[in-house]
Formats: sequence, structure tokens, C-alpha cells
Amino acid sequence: MRIAARGTQAKAQNRAATLGEMEPRHIIWIVYALACACYAALALRAASRMQGMEFYRPAGLELRLPWVALLAHVTLLGQDFHNVSGMRFGFAQALTLFTALGVLFFLLEERYVRIHVMRPMVFGAAAVALPLPLWFNGVVLPVGHPLLKAHLWLAMVAYAIVGIAAVHAVMMVVVDRGLHRKSLERPHPVNPLRAVLQRNAPALVPLEHLLFRMLFVGFVVLSIALALGVVVAEGAGMGGLRVDHKTVFSVLAWATLLGLLLGRWLGGWRGRTAVRWTLWGFLMLSLAYVGSRFVAEAILHRLG
Repeated sequence: MRIAARGTQAKAQNRAATLGEMEPRHIIWIVYALACACYAALALRAASRMQGMEFYRPAGLELRLPWVALLAHVTLLGQDFHNVSGMRFGFAQALTLFTALGVLFFLLEERYVRIHVMRPMVFGAAAVALPLPLWFNGVVLPVGHPLLKAHLWLAMVAYAIVGIAAVHAVMMVVVDRGLHRKSLERPHPVNPLRAVLQRNAPALVPLEHLLFRMLFVGFVVLSIALALGVVVAEGAGMGGLRVDHKTVFSVLAWATLLGLLLGRWLGGWRGRTAVRWTLWGFLMLSLAYVGSRFVAEAILHRLG
């Protein structure tokens, strides 16, 4: 009897230990599901309300719920990046960081500029990108030096900021075309989506000012990231940055952003010129930090 009782007690302890080990993973999945559901609900709510003829302005829960979803987003992002062996990195992690910063910038800008029309796109993208690390684990980089970790973080933050600027550039194109075509004067617009965007679109001048502020911040962050990369490479005896595709495209993106900011300062660049240069800079950074990892993980199924 005692032996049977001890066996039953041991099984119960093992079962409890197993449940204890599985519980944190279950909690993480639940948080992922709730955060994605919040983002998706916010995107669908904004899209449905903008179908009406009146200007859409979020209120009440629509203003508070995004901050709750963003808090869960950042918590999950930090948990995914952290690893006892180093820092986890991949295209899924980069996109998750990109959308987290995108939501943060959007919520701050929305308080001062009429950009509510971007809610379906911003929150929809966050709902799609947030759970990607569950399927694409990326690689664990053995980051021992604090400067190397800072270099990696700043590089990804720079990519995210320039990506957000690229979204603003696309929005500028939509607003500019709406002003030129004057589709709002028609009683029944041919394209309902264009009518919704134009009716709720922000003013072009504040949007352009926001674009160049973000480009300047992105350029400064990218400059610091590249400088830290040189310092780390010199300390490791590599004689400077490694000449690989990441370095080449990062330097090209840095030069593109520098040329755009100088063109704005010296030549007053704006409009489509600014949009083209912004998109080129974002493309270069995408090829450097996300494109190669996406091809390796999602297409070639390589983790190294």
C-alpha cells in the first residue's frame, strides 16, 4: 500500500511539474491571442466607421485599448528577444519591432495630427506581424559585448523608424493625388476607398513635417548604429566593418538619407522627390536587415 501510495504521489508531483512547465507557454499564447484580437478589432472598427459620410474620430475605448495592446506587444517582444545564450534575431523579430514602434509613433502623432485614417493599416499590420515569431524563431546571436547588443538594437530601431517614414510617404502620395483630382466634389465617387481616404486624410503640410522629423531621427539612430559597429569590429581585431551585404546596404541607406536631408535643407526638396528618396532608403535597409533573413528563414528554411 505504501509503495502504491508513493507511486501515486510521485506521478502527481511529476504531473504538477509538467503543468508548471507548460503554464508559462500557455500564458504567452493567450497574451499573443488577446493582443492580436485587440489590434484586429481596432482595425476593423476603424474601417467600418470610416464607411460613413462623416469624418471619423476615435473616442472612448478606441483611444485606450491600443495602449493596452501595445503594452502586451512590447512585453512579448522583449520576451522573444531575450535568450540565455544571446539575442534572438530574425525577420519576424524585426517586423514585430517595426510594428511596435509604428503603433507607438502613430498613437503619439494621432494626438496632434489628423491621421486616424491610418488606423486600419497600422493596427492590421501589427495584428499580422505580432504572432510571426511563434512560427519563425530566427537565430540566437551570441552577444557578449554591450556595444554589440546596442548596435543590433539601434540598427533595428533605425529600420523601424525609416519604415514608418515610408508609410507616411505613401500617405503623402494619396493625399496629394486627392488634392489634385478633387474627387470629393463628385456626388458619387467612382472609387469608394479613395473617397474614404480623402475624406479622412490628414493635412499634407503637417504630414510632410512629420516625415522629415522621423527621417532625421532615423538617420541619427542609423549613424550611431554604424559607428558602434565600427567600434565593435575594431575591438574584435576585424579592422572595421565587415564588407558584406548588410554593411553595403546599410551604408547605401545612410547615404540616401543623408542626401535627402541635405536636399531638404539646401534645396527645399519636398513632394514626390522626398517620397522617392524615402522609399529608396527604406528599401536599402530592408535588404540589409529583413530581406536576407526572410529569404533564409521563410524561403530557404535556413536558420544559420
